[in-house]
Amino acid sequence: MPVIKRVIVVLGMQRSGTSTIARAVHALGVPLGNNLLPANIFNPRGYWEDQRIWRLNQNFLDLVGASHQTGGVNCQGILDHPKCESLIAKTTGYLHKHFGDCPLWGLKDPHIGRLLPLWKIIFQRLGVEPSYVIAVRNPLSIAESLQRCGLAAKESGYVLWLENMFSAVDETLDSPRVFVDYDALFGHATEELLRMAHTLKLPADPQQSQNIASFAENFLSENLRGSSYNLEELRTVFPDPSLFFDLYEFMRLAAHDQLSPGAFSQRWTLLTLRYADVRRCLAAGAAQYQKLLAYYQHRNRMWKPLKKMERMVRTGRKTLLQGSRAAL
Repeated sequence: MPVIKRVIVVLGMQRSGTSTIARAVHALGVPLGNNLLPANIFNPRGYWEDQRIWRLNQNFLDLVGASHQTGGVNCQGILDHPKCESLIAKTTGYLHKHFGDCPLWGLKDPHIGRLLPLWKIIFQRLGVEPSYVIAVRNPLSIAESLQRCGLAAKESGYVLWLENMFSAVDETLDSPRVFVDYDALFGHATEELLRMAHTLKLPADPQQSQNIASFAENFLSENLRGSSYNLEELRTVFPDPSLFFDLYEFMRLAAHDQLSPGAFSQRWTLLTLRYADVRRCLAAGAAQYQKLLAYYQHRNRMWKPLKKMERMVRTGRKTLLQGSRAAL
């Protein structure tokens, strides 16, 4: 019987605890590779994501002039781009080279949540079955962290969080997954990691207990946690009815196993209907952004040769003046 190869994918908005959760996945015996982004002042304990994959995901976003800071990412537009296929092939080749012989491996990059339709193609070509870990954190903490790191203003952070999390949940409805409350890791790390391992049916690791203890005692700290807000504080910022509040409450209930499959499906259907107008607004905003970007790119293309001609004229005038003075 052939061995089923698996990949554990950590999804979530930037600054939502995806790095810490990826490290937790690693503690459960899931390798993440050796080409990881180095730690820095924003993530002193490391990002736990492959730096080549980070660059390739940015290349995908570049195809439609997007980035991790822009909303309304059009994944279908990326898939339709003539350069997308070569990028998919390059990404598939890189992962096959580094993880092709691994029956189980892990992947984390906050870009992936909004790019899942194309990543599903990559996983299919690799012959791996994806399971997902969705990081859940109060959007107040995320927006505050984004602003502190200079990545986005608070208002933009809220909108980016909404888009990222809707995509992460909607694109994984038919896949094995687990929601993890980032704040719950602090004080309940052992329980949360064992819950992750059980839900994702990860193979037993002889060193698992020791690795979990090391993660809880040596990796986690209150300094790493950053700010922490509760539901009532979120309701103060987003009073009823608020899609921001309702989406976070929904995911938090899922992260604490407080939703039956029927209740989950019913609430998600209602949230999706409410999000439809937001999605259209984000798409319209992205389209306007694309028009502005094309205009400025065209202007720059025209501006450079004009500036060059201006320099040539100035040089010519200077030469003529020098010649005229010499003749006099």
